[in-house]
Amino acid sequence: MRLKLSSIMIETRNLIAKIATNNDEIEACKRLRHRIFLRGLNEGIGDSEQGVKLDEDIYDSLAEHIILIDRKRLCKGLNNYAVGTCRLIVGGASDGPNHFYSNSEFVIDSLVKSRNLFLEVGRSCVDHEYRDGLALYLLWLALIKYLENKEVEIVFGVASFKGNSPHEFNHALSFLHYNHLSKKITVPARPEGFLKLNQMAEEHINVQQAKKQLPSLLKTYLSFGGQIGEGAFIDRQLKTIDIFVFAEKSNIINKYKIS
Repeated sequence: MRLKLSSIMIETRNLIAKIATNNDEIEACKRLRHRIFLRGLNEGIGDSEQGVKLDEDIYDSLAEHIILIDRKRLCKGLNNYAVGTCRLIVGGASDGPNHFYSNSEFVIDSLVKSRNLFLEVGRSCVDHEYRDGLALYLLWLALIKYLENKEVEIVFGVASFKGNSPHEFNHALSFLHYNHLSKKITVPARPEGFLKLNQMAEEHINVQQAKKQLPSLLKTYLSFGGQIGEGAFIDRQLKTIDIFVFAEKSNIINKYKIS
């Protein structure tokens, strides 16, 4: 695979990862988010006059968006040309915890007070036809290029297990608790959705099964030395079990090291 790099643009033969620079590209990201997160839940958020459903919230006005574009779909005039996206919100202690979406599920006060500048990566998703690993890799490369131009110290976000039944993921949840729980900074899930992670004793965990259950995004964070918050949050609207995870920017940059 040959990559063409420029400022914050990553290109392959058929894919372009870049910062969304106009309303059409931003709406394409929101359409993809709706298809991935909300289709089948009978919950249209922000329906347009044309009946196209978008996933959007108050945090989008604070954000920039990385978009992964399928050139072929774009050339055909298809409105589903966005095949990957993630939302980027930069903020610091002066902005307070409410500046970030994660604070709606986790109490992030102690984290926000610990450093000067943060990047929240959220609403990350990839089209079902592009889940061979390349799309997620390109999104991360674009994120690295973005980070190189920011004085951010910590990158954080929420990674999700699909479903609300803890017993389906009890090995993975317990594995996370015993191996990746942050010891220095406490970020607990909010009481209204709190789920304890230590579903079983450590000696009963099937590590191979646990790692297989981990979402791809969470695996990537952990490969950077990422740490998780205390407990999980059950999102009953989106039918997910959410994990707060954060990593040092320096670890992420050193892992990828692109030029």
